[in-house]
Amino acid sequence: MTTLRVTVYDAINAYFLSVVLHTMRFVKKVEEEFLSAKYSKQTTQFQNLKKLLNSVKKGEMFKEIKDPVQWQKSLRNEWE
Repeated sequence: MTTLRVTVYDAINAYFLSVVLHTMRFVKKVEEEFLSAKYSKQTTQFQNLKKLLNSVKKGEMFKEIKDPVQWQKSLRNEWE
């Protein structure tokens, strides 16, 4: 077994590197004592967006749009 020691600029970069390392099959152990609890428990922007989209019932998100073509045209005409 070989140990690799890595230095990064701040805790958020350390967190992201840790996430990447955990996905690699050949990495046996990642020590995370150096990470701030703020970043190790924080959800990512992707996870927050996924949770938000999953919380909306199917067919409920755009139900107020009766005519999608007209709705899109009105969005484009907003700048005229």
